[in-house]
Amino acid sequence: MKIRNLKIGIQLLLGFGALLIFVIILSVVSFLQSSNLHQQTDDLYNHPLIVRRALGMLRSDFITIHRDMKNLFLTADETEITEDLQRIEQLKVNAFEQIDIISSQYLGPRADVDSVKRAFVKWNATRDETIRLLREGKRDDALPRIKNSGSGGRQAADLLKALDVIDKFATSKGDELYKNSVKTNESFEDQLIALVAVIVSLSLVIYYYLLSNIRKPLNELTKVSRQFHQGDMNARSSYRSLNVFYQNHLIRWHTVFRKMRN
Repeated sequence: MKIRNLKIGIQLLLGFGALLIFVIILSVVSFLQSSNLHQQTDDLYNHPLIVRRALGMLRSDFITIHRDMKNLFLTADETEITEDLQRIEQLKVNAFEQIDIISSQYLGPRADVDSVKRAFVKWNATRDETIRLLREGKRDDALPRIKNSGSGGRQAADLLKALDVIDKFATSKGDELYKNSVKTNESFEDQLIALVAVIVSLSLVIYYYLLSNIRKPLNELTKVSRQFHQGDMNARSSYRSLNVFYQNHLIRWHTVFRKMRN
């Protein structure tokens, strides 16, 4: 059966149903793309941002400890030495917390984080030994250890290199996530424009088709009625449709024609 032969109500239902389906598709696409953008933003925050923030705090702890270690050799005040040692221990605890954060959020090879842990633990062991020698009065043995050429200095350099590896990967991953976010946004805009264009076009087509199906038989019946009232008793409608709306009106006019002829 042709669409134009269906009831007007059914035609309207089909037309608006088709529009509703496209609106649902638009909503689903928007939801999926929005979720995708949110996930990328979440990844951008939880990996590069948090990792680099933890790296910054870890470097700060390391530099402060390195400074306080040198300060131990510059003062004889026992109170100041005690304060420096307490601060070093607090910074060491905080540094291990930052390493744990990096370990849980880092998306790169686990070996990178393991290298940082090993380098930091080794550097701490060497630093503890240096403090022990200094506290025992063996200043001449302890002092070379904190120099760049000493054991502590070399291990500090190894730690910084291990941190640089993670920093570079986090920066690269952040750039990658940002580029993917831009591509996703552009793709979403293209899909949104295409869907809106389809919906608008389909709306116009449905509007025209429904309007045509309603107005065409009415115009035809109006024309025949006008001819009939002008005295043309042989006026007939050439429009043929199984549409109930048209058939009811046609039957009504035929009844009127028969009554007037009789």
